[in-house]
Order: sequence, then C-alpha cells, then structure tokens
Amino acid sequence: MCISVPFSRAPQPVACPLREAGAVMFFAPFSLLFTWLIGLLSLAVVGGGLYLLWARYFGVLVGSGYLAAGLLLTLGSVAGRWIVLLFHPAGLDEPHTLEPDAFVLLERPDGTTLYVEKYGPPDAPAIIPGRSERDWMDASTQRFAYRCTPLSISRC
Repeated sequence: MCISVPFSRAPQPVACPLREAGAVMFFAPFSLLFTWLIGLLSLAVVGGGLYLLWARYFGVLVGSGYLAAGLLLTLGSVAGRWIVLLFHPAGLDEPHTLEPDAFVLLERPDGTTLYVEKYGPPDAPAIIPGRSERDWMDASTQRFAYRCTPLSISRC
C-alpha cells in the first residue's frame, strides 16, 4: 500500500499504480543472502581443494583421486574466470572503455596545463552548469528550498 503523508493529517492510503498493475516489488535481502551463500560456497571450494592437497602431501589421504580432486578444486577456483570466458565470448553490447574523440590543452594563468578530453559529436551543444540560485527557491518561506540537498545539487 502506498502512503501519502500530508502535513496536517494522519497518513491516508492513495492509489499505487505499480501495485494495481500487478508489479511485484523486489526484496533485496534474498539477493544479499544468496550472495553471502555463494561466497561461503566459494570459500568451501578453495578450502576443500587446499585441504585435499595438504592431506595428500602429508600422507593423510592416499590415492591419486584425492590429488586430482584437490588440483581441480584449487585451480578451478583460481582460474574459474578465465575458464568461463573461454566459453562466453564478448558480445557487441559488452562494456568497454571510451576513447576520446579529441582533446584540448588549456593553458592556465599560473603556467600549468589542463588536459581536457572531448567525447561525442563535435556539433553537440556544450554542457554548462546552471545558476546555483533560483527565483522560486528564493521565494520559498525562509528560503526553505535550499535546505533540500537534491534541489541544491541539481540546480533545477
């Protein structure tokens, strides 16, 4: 249920379009629990592999199967990323680093040089910061709008 909290009254239920559309809200603790369990599993694999190698070296476990299992677990946990990448080639939509289209060296009055990289089409409009003060924010009671950090940062 979505709640609207007016300043002068108790909370009143209002229509929630996502709830009415049948959308299910994602519950984050399950993903955190899953991530924690996967982390424990990976530690168990590394620890198990190292234990099998240690036990085989000191003669606690005798047999080539223990050596093979220890090597497989240890090497699989260390080199697992590269094994997965062998079977999952990069696609066209993979993230990559951007290369600048051009760069400019700006000389400053104190003699230092500022290196500025340009990205995007050359005829694109320049991004310039807005004014930090707004008339409607000044008109609010005791300039209360400036106390809202997102409004002050966004310079809307």
